[in-house]
Amino acid sequence: MGRIPLSSCARKRAQRSGKPAFSRALGENFFKRGYKEKHRAERKAKSLSRGTSALRETLENINAFLEKYGYTKVQLIEAGYKALLDEEEANLRDAAVTNC
Repeated sequence: MGRIPLSSCARKRAQRSGKPAFSRALGENFFKRGYKEKHRAERKAKSLSRGTSALRETLENINAFLEKYGYTKVQLIEAGYKALLDEEEANLRDAAVTNC
């Protein structure tokens, strides 16, 4: 990985502070990336599905249910969406009835 050239002001500032002279583009992101790489396994252990923060145990239960009854994740999402949509429509009907 190459270093990004520093301006003369940045180089002098780094020399005065005694800190390594990383350019801003490399410095902060470089260290964050190292932290992310180091803790990747820990984050994966906490969540089973990428892009979600659902707990591993919950997702394992869902996967076991899907496998037991032969459903796909797409079917689960569609059924859940329809159920929530029906529930919201019922709530709107109830609210309209009570407001009359």
